[in-house]
Amino acid sequence: MKKCISVLVLLAIVAGSAFALDLSAGGGLLFDVAARNGLKIDTMGMDGYAGIRNIDIGGFLFFDATYAELDFYFAYGVVKDVIEKDAKGYIDSGYLNGSMVQLGFSLVGKHPFELGKVTVFPLAGISYNIVLSYKNDSGVKVEDWTAALGSDVKASHFSQFGFLFGAGLDVNLTSSLFLRSELAIQIRLPTKGMKTMNHDAVNGYGDTTVGLGPRFKLGVGYKF
Repeated sequence: MKKCISVLVLLAIVAGSAFALDLSAGGGLLFDVAARNGLKIDTMGMDGYAGIRNIDIGGFLFFDATYAELDFYFAYGVVKDVIEKDAKGYIDSGYLNGSMVQLGFSLVGKHPFELGKVTVFPLAGISYNIVLSYKNDSGVKVEDWTAALGSDVKASHFSQFGFLFGAGLDVNLTSSLFLRSELAIQIRLPTKGMKTMNHDAVNGYGDTTVGLGPRFKLGVGYKF
């Protein structure tokens, strides 16, 4: 995690130095859906999927330097387990239901196209979310309820590195203020937590899956 933070900070400094002609900053609201984070079980006579869907709502701050954007966010997520086909008889439904508190950041490259008072831009980049806490519906920490099942899983084990692809839109409100909206598809790599559960819950018979879901941001920015 420390290496990822160091890389993002370094890239942000480089981007800010290279494209310092048009700087802006702002903040707003974020809506993020992380789905298909789990296990695909297709062996030993079983065919199914077991995983989680995490729906996050939070706030974010962003720093923009024309061709690059760095953002930080804090979000609360509602976690629901998704059990399909034969996995329903092998993993108890409701096992993973709960909530997460997360801190995240992303760095994207973008290319703006100015159309009068409106600017559109495609974007692509990387993201990382740090899970600060994960509790089940009874308020028990993941460290406690997984330990009771013989697993050593911590909240931080559900942190994820991801890739973003999408587009954004800026609408000038004044010469300095603007409204920014972004919609991106986020592809997330499997978590350490799911890899551990694969070993402990289904004896290593499953394959960890890649997470996928949309991320929407709406905020207000200020041009310096």
